[in-house]
Amino acid sequence: MCGIIGIVGNDPCLNGLLDGLSRLDYRGYDSAGVLVYDPSNGPQMVKSAGRLSLLRGRTHGMEGHIGIAHTRWATHGRPNETNAHPHRAGNLVLVHNGIIENFLDLKSELQGQGVALLSETDTEVFGHLIDREVTAAGDIATGLRNALAIAEGSYALSLWFDEDPECIWFARNASPLVVGLAGDHNVVASDPLALVRHTDKVVYVDDGVYGRATAKAVEFYRVSDGEALQPEVQTLTWSGVEVDKGPYKHYMIKEIYEQPDAVLATMDHLLGTVDGGPPSDLMNLTEEFAQSIEFVELLACGTSLHAAKVARYYFERLAGIPSSTDQAGEWTSLGLPIRPGTFTLSLSQSGETADTLTALRRVKGANGTLGAVVNVQGSSIARMSDYVFHTMAGPEVSVASTKAFTTQLAATYLLAARLGYLRKHLDETQYKDAIDGLRHAVVLMRGILVQEARARELALQLTHYQQALFLGRGILYPIALEGALKLKEISYLHAEGYSAAEMKHGPIALIDEHMATVMLVPRGPDYSKALGNLQEIKARDGFVLAVVTEGDDERLTYHTNGMFPVPEAPELLQPLIAVIPLQLIAYHVADYRGTDIDKPRNLAKSVTVE
Repeated sequence: MCGIIGIVGNDPCLNGLLDGLSRLDYRGYDSAGVLVYDPSNGPQMVKSAGRLSLLRGRTHGMEGHIGIAHTRWATHGRPNETNAHPHRAGNLVLVHNGIIENFLDLKSELQGQGVALLSETDTEVFGHLIDREVTAAGDIATGLRNALAIAEGSYALSLWFDEDPECIWFARNASPLVVGLAGDHNVVASDPLALVRHTDKVVYVDDGVYGRATAKAVEFYRVSDGEALQPEVQTLTWSGVEVDKGPYKHYMIKEIYEQPDAVLATMDHLLGTVDGGPPSDLMNLTEEFAQSIEFVELLACGTSLHAAKVARYYFERLAGIPSSTDQAGEWTSLGLPIRPGTFTLSLSQSGETADTLTALRRVKGANGTLGAVVNVQGSSIARMSDYVFHTMAGPEVSVASTKAFTTQLAATYLLAARLGYLRKHLDETQYKDAIDGLRHAVVLMRGILVQEARARELALQLTHYQQALFLGRGILYPIALEGALKLKEISYLHAEGYSAAEMKHGPIALIDEHMATVMLVPRGPDYSKALGNLQEIKARDGFVLAVVTEGDDERLTYHTNGMFPVPEAPELLQPLIAVIPLQLIAYHVADYRGTDIDKPRNLAKSVTVE
């Protein structure tokens, strides 16, 4: 969950490294460090605990045309300067994202051989292992391969060696790594976000691959046998402008406002109504494939899991296919057999989520059929899957996901509708109506954003409480979960999402004048039951904020302490509408509390370790 970057060229690289770290620090921001090399000055390394700004203040006067850098999310050892990367290990310096699972055994072995370790990290142990094997082999390539064969776990590595100072070495296993080919220089990084100011030509490094980059060329080799590889060069569709904050105070509010355009772009891309972007498999699905699906297994984590819970309704209602939603790590632990006719669909913003990748490898090993809804082209999940349905959210920088969530809803809605049409569950008119309904939902989303001031007022009321319940029924239950997650992620207030149907089975015991409740009460199939829940909460002196259908404001005034009206929408499209007020309320609560909204404590956006 850390971020790494390396640059090798002929021009000064320090600013490029620091800029890259600023685009990667959503992956972790406990500490940071940088090494640069110049023949006249040799290697220079600086590290700092805390945010990147502290590191910047220590880099004045550093010069070099080759360098590696790291921003850390602590796994082994406290977030301090000693544990920060890069780490010097004998004749090499390295930065690392991942976890070396056998590092305790390796640590004991290396210390028994007289190696003195300065930090608590698995990375320093890994570095000394590589240094030992390179020394024993007499050349870097052989020694690196030998060390990688010994290490167990995940890694994306960038290394600089004293004996080969004009290049950067790199390796990958189960942690994301991408190489940018810029012509006069080359860049190695954890994420394409770090490359957008350098080049749009990239190579996504596969597991079990290592390589060597100079200013003029990049070589790729297979770890298992050292054979040279010729990987595919792909073109990024993101631009530097997309990853700038612009006039907004935070990336999160910028990304909330980008949602209508992102959903529309996802629709146009998946339906093939515009050119450009990564290829989509939606319109290439065949009737034979659609008819072969007997069950859809949806796997995801975090916010993507909430989108998957909504998507289950889409597959049941639009496609007539039984489905189930599971947290990817828990599904793996269940160890269930892969039933014939199952279409396993994963949802992931980054396409690198570790728990999801582990689950998908299990499905792949059983010859199951994989589909993926991902936002990053060339990601590990995309490359592993048989069918890929790219969302067009663009770069999402804020740790708290917003536009990735709504574009996942749009993508799974379109996929379910397409499968329903191919399976004859929807006729042509119903299929067209489903697509038109989604386009109209984009218009409704724009209208909700105009009401941000109302969300700010409700948020101010919510700041007087230290805990909150989020309640929804049916297809809006996952939206309650998502609203609670957003509030706890960025404001640090305790929040829990529940199905309103569960209230009398326990949670109602928490209701009193000190507990806030945020409830989704738009008109729909469960409207009367939701009203009953509302009345039960008010009868116990509970504080209630409600998302209601326009026109119900006056009717529900007595039962709430504040309301956010949303336009009426078909049941299956209500999640796209109802989630935006919850995003805005969470954002403004956090803003009132003065938290670091884009980089909340203890979190990283892309969870690349289990």
